[in-house]
Amino acid sequence: MKNLSLFILLVIGLSFSQCKKEDPHVWNDPDIPGGNVGTNYSIDKGTSISIDAFGLVRDESGNPLSGVKVTMSGKTYTSNNLGQIKISQGTAYDRFAYIQAEKPGYFKGSRVFVPQPGVNRFEITLMAKGTPELFQSGNGAVVKTGNAEVVFGKAYKDGAGNAYTGEVTAYTKYLDPEDPNINKIMPGDLRGANEQGEKILVTYGMVVVELEGASGQKLQPADGKPATLKMKVPASLTSAAPAKIPLWHFDEVKGIWGHEGEATLVDGVYVGTVSHFSFWNCDTPLDYTRLIAKVTSNNKVIPELSVQIKRPSGERRKGYIDEKGNFGGLIPAGENLEIEFFVYGSLVYSEAFNSGNAESITKSYSIPTINFATVSGTVKGCNGSLVPSGQMMVDNWNIAPIIDGMFSFRAYKVPGKVVELTAIYLHGGNSQTRIIPIDKENIVTPDFGLCPNGGATDDFEFSFSLDGQNYQIEGVKSHTTTDSMDLFYGGKAALDFSTDHDFRFSFVLGGDWDTKSQFKIPGAGKNGYFYIHLGNGIMSMYPDDVDINVISKSPYNIQFSGTCTYYDQATQQYKAGIITNGKIIEK
Repeated sequence: MKNLSLFILLVIGLSFSQCKKEDPHVWNDPDIPGGNVGTNYSIDKGTSISIDAFGLVRDESGNPLSGVKVTMSGKTYTSNNLGQIKISQGTAYDRFAYIQAEKPGYFKGSRVFVPQPGVNRFEITLMAKGTPELFQSGNGAVVKTGNAEVVFGKAYKDGAGNAYTGEVTAYTKYLDPEDPNINKIMPGDLRGANEQGEKILVTYGMVVVELEGASGQKLQPADGKPATLKMKVPASLTSAAPAKIPLWHFDEVKGIWGHEGEATLVDGVYVGTVSHFSFWNCDTPLDYTRLIAKVTSNNKVIPELSVQIKRPSGERRKGYIDEKGNFGGLIPAGENLEIEFFVYGSLVYSEAFNSGNAESITKSYSIPTINFATVSGTVKGCNGSLVPSGQMMVDNWNIAPIIDGMFSFRAYKVPGKVVELTAIYLHGGNSQTRIIPIDKENIVTPDFGLCPNGGATDDFEFSFSLDGQNYQIEGVKSHTTTDSMDLFYGGKAALDFSTDHDFRFSFVLGGDWDTKSQFKIPGAGKNGYFYIHLGNGIMSMYPDDVDINVISKSPYNIQFSGTCTYYDQATQQYKAGIITNGKIIEK
């Protein structure tokens, strides 16, 4: 078997930046058609370059979002069913890459980072708009969202500047500065610009507002009719909150936060007026220095590392190293900071340092030896042949390539550690996911099964007898990602098969994986299920009394029998049943 190294994608900057001169590549007109309002301030993006990037788009629960329109420098990409976006030779600048993401029903999201050589990676979390507030334009309204309140005025205009009267639809959302995921949710990278140039921003709260008219047209407050924003300062930030704080709005065209107005602290709440809507932010600006750094362990690069910079106030920014151990970004100047290194979420090393006031700071780190396990396995197609190429996603972020059906990568070995593996056939969009415990030095996973051609012609025979009644399910296919066969899930012995037809067959029960030709799954209390859906009739077999013996097992040949207690939909009673002659076999 080939020993393939884990392909770790490159670092995003640490969400900080700098400014030296006016940028010729940005808009300077503050009024942008379509309802967005820009800023007169600019930043130095640097020189135009081509970059490669890989990203993930998720919802606020961490679920991948498919079908997201992702744009960089005018070129559009679409996220796949795993929320992934791959950008090859995209246009950016050597100090500025700006990626936007949008999907109906969600607020727009974006990410800004300082590109590095190799493959840059990014992550964007989109916020669902949820249920809007409705009010008549002439009445105004007061809308509360989280720790924020928006006092809407009584006059509005459309994107062309024409007066609008009628029903107003308001979507609002508060962004908590204490949310550990705020750097994935907020637009841009807290890179702001004011009359002094480019700054690093420290947020005390954000709110996003979108207004629509009765026909879905974008609306803004009428000239001279501002709205009032109120944002409560979290208790942990009140001691540092200034009496007055600059207000910043996000310019969707430039990808930066522009200074516009200020808010006053009144009884623990920042209050300010705004003349237009987008993302608004209460921030203090900071000076910066550029961090240029490298990290190794025993003179070797550990590409699985992630890095975090922590300020004394507790604010954190996270980044990733590249394949040579390099990382960097712009950090607050003149502060005592702490740098932390993680492997798959586990802290392995930390060190304090002062950032100084020079234009840049160069650091080198040597961290202790890290114990790794080697995880390897095989990925097969529907007919049992090796998948020629693909990707093995590790914890939905890092990637190990699949070459000639084989994959291998390193995982951090600590007690109780598990990794989520998703085998992906890129051309067909097919995938299969398993949870693998990292409990020894060399781990060989059960085979993954994918269908490179989409599986449309791979038919299965699915039959069984329940209490002497024979059931034959027709039209069973291995097909796309909605269908699956799985004999291993969550560290437990399991069988799972489902289709997009009018039935579902599935059971997941307790019991450890057994490498022998047979294994028996004992009753597992409430941690499993056995469902059979037959047309309009449903028989639900509960796991309280299920004893299934899998006679043979492979991704394409499963035979089973046993006993169960099930609920008969016809009689609406529980019954003890005997399952015999169970088969799921590829034809």
